Amino acid sequence: MVFDNCMSFHIVPFGDCDLSDTFFDSLRADYPGFNQWFQTKSNAGYKAYIDCDENGKLHVFVALKQDPEFEELGVDPVLPPVPRLKISTIKIDESFSGQRLGEGAMGIALWTWARSKERQIYVTTFKKQKSLIQLLEKFGFKNVTRLVNGELVYLRDKEDVDYSDPRKSFPYINPRFPKAKYLPIKDIFHDSMFQYSDLKGVIKQEYSLPVSNGITKIYIAAPITKLSYSEGDLVFIYRMYTGDGPKKYKSAVTSYCTVGKVIPIVHNKEIIVPFEKYRDMVGNKSVYPDELIEDIFNREKNVYLIELIYNGYFGTGNNINLDTLRKNGLWNDNIHPYDSLLSREQVQKIFTLGNCDVQNININ
Repeated sequence: MVFDNCMSFHIVPFGDCDLSDTFFDSLRADYPGFNQWFQTKSNAGYKAYIDCDENGKLHVFVALKQDPEFEELGVDPVLPPVPRLKISTIKIDESFSGQRLGEGAMGIALWTWARSKERQIYVTTFKKQKSLIQLLEKFGFKNVTRLVNGELVYLRDKEDVDYSDPRKSFPYINPRFPKAKYLPIKDIFHDSMFQYSDLKGVIKQEYSLPVSNGITKIYIAAPITKLSYSEGDLVFIYRMYTGDGPKKYKSAVTSYCTVGKVIPIVHNKEIIVPFEKYRDMVGNKSVYPDELIEDIFNREKNVYLIELIYNGYFGTGNNINLDTLRKNGLWNDNIHPYDSLLSREQVQKIFTLGNCDVQNININ
């Protein structure tokens, strides 16, 4: 299994984790022999995605089985053997709820699965683990069978993607997306909202914000006129460089998202959603400080919230700068990026220029 270098989460050998940490107590209680299993994997060089505080206390531990499975699974019913990736361990400290760590853990696991050759991904859990089950169902996992010990088996299948909700299909894009557009975001906001969207030659600060951890983002737009984004749209995130010097090599498309919702807050200075409700909607899914959230509400003629599902990123060296977009007929300087409209051929070209694995992106 190939692990990416993730910003919000770190990849460490099992042996670097303190097995005596109380974080693992519930796993020891539910799984007799957990310590022995952990030590065996540690000796075999297994690695895990973790998140911890400045004192090294674990908040999240996610491990994927390094050897893909091809065997029967479960009882009543018994699932036939197909190539499967197993999430062997997923543990999230519930005392850190509100930090979006569960979403981040799911994002890492599902991105890894999407890049793998395995058709299915699954995890086993006991019925009492309600918060984990809720998270799994939110991201499209279905309870398909059970194990002899009573654990439920939750599974996703690349041949049966549920496109009814962009979270259930994450990280896959609905091939029937209504339209494709750009969404421009200033670099200072972009870099904390989209932690995995690295840029060549740019040393990014490591953030510990809830919005950095999560897959669901909220962008606050203040257009001159009504926005033309709609639920289900594919949007390419355009990082606007705000520093000195020419922008054509430093502003770039870095990521792609699905629009979850578009919520009008203020229209022509008429308040549609009261400030308190608007602030709650933004919540911990935005990078904006409270004073800026309030300032935008009071100052701007039009205010919209755009909910984004962070499907993927191109990565260092693969981002598509403004100069390349122009040379390939992918950018119109005569219109605002908010008003952009990309054909399916242009969408395909952007993914190709970004060296994206197009086998995981069906846009036909």
